[in-house]
Amino acid sequence: MRFVCRLLAAVLMALAVVPGVRASYFGQTGFVDGAIRPACCRQVPTVAACPPRGIPWFRVEWVPRTVTFHRVVWQTQWCEVQQTCYRTVMRTEYVEQRRIVQRPVWETAEREIRYTVWKPVVEQRVRECRYRVRRPVWETVEREVPYTRWRLVEETVEQEVQRTTFRRVVEQVPGPTLCRFVWEPGRWTVDPCTGVVCYVPGRLRREVVQCPPRQVVRLVPQTEIVKVPVKRCRWVAETATRKVTERVCRWVEEERVQRIPYRVCRLVPQTVVKKVPVRYCRYVAEEVIHRVPRTVYERVPYTVTRRVPRLVPVRVPCTFTYYVPRLVGTTIPLPQPACPTTLPCSPPIPNCGT
Repeated sequence: MRFVCRLLAAVLMALAVVPGVRASYFGQTGFVDGAIRPACCRQVPTVAACPPRGIPWFRVEWVPRTVTFHRVVWQTQWCEVQQTCYRTVMRTEYVEQRRIVQRPVWETAEREIRYTVWKPVVEQRVRECRYRVRRPVWETVEREVPYTRWRLVEETVEQEVQRTTFRRVVEQVPGPTLCRFVWEPGRWTVDPCTGVVCYVPGRLRREVVQCPPRQVVRLVPQTEIVKVPVKRCRWVAETATRKVTERVCRWVEEERVQRIPYRVCRLVPQTVVKKVPVRYCRYVAEEVIHRVPRTVYERVPYTVTRRVPRLVPVRVPCTFTYYVPRLVGTTIPLPQPACPTTLPCSPPIPNCGT
């Protein structure tokens, strides 16, 4: 757009400066040698004869516009609902039942019982017990005892060690996809009625743009086996002999006699008479009244209030601001040439009428 405006300004300045160039604006005004005169030859003052010259210029201003719309938001409302329910109530009733039962009546009597018992009689006696015992006899002797001693030996060996290293790998990842709005280029048009050059802006177009790819560095683990010298120690067994003084015990057998007292029990029969109480039972008929419990079920109504959720739509106002381009027309003044007091008619132009 700037290039088109500069081109129009250069063309107008060339027409104004070059002598002998004559331009007409819908046959009403002419430019001759940098002077402006009407189509009819008249005597006019200098100001009317030489109007100020300028180049029309348009600039774009962005005007903010605010749009308010409503967004539907669902809210949860709790409503109270009353519901009649029934619960089962258990009630106990007693029912009388009559029946004839036999009640036992106990009577006590005595009777003689003869039986034989064995009475224990204990006697004290003594008996001899011969036994052999072993008595320990201690002696001090010396003997050679072999033992094993350990010597520490240090040696160096190579040991395989597994270790993990990380290798840098560079990968190319495609960029994200973005959505943007682009204004199409506008164009300049000339109004055929007024001759005013107007700028028609392009329309707003939405396009999807793929961002450039980016490089990602990641570490890849790799395993390798390395031989590492390791010092280790081991114990070597050696056999040696030393003299040990110790006490030795040997056993000597002896015979001993022991008198052991013991008790002998023998049973002697004996007759015993014993009076034993005896209980006799007889049954007497009686009428008994029993109260038998019985469970009765009843349904009792009661009211329950429950809170039930319900979704209700609510319109929430939202405000969105965007900018709209607007063309503002201005005039760039050009340098004014020297104008005479009156405009001569050369060549003579016939009378155009008043």
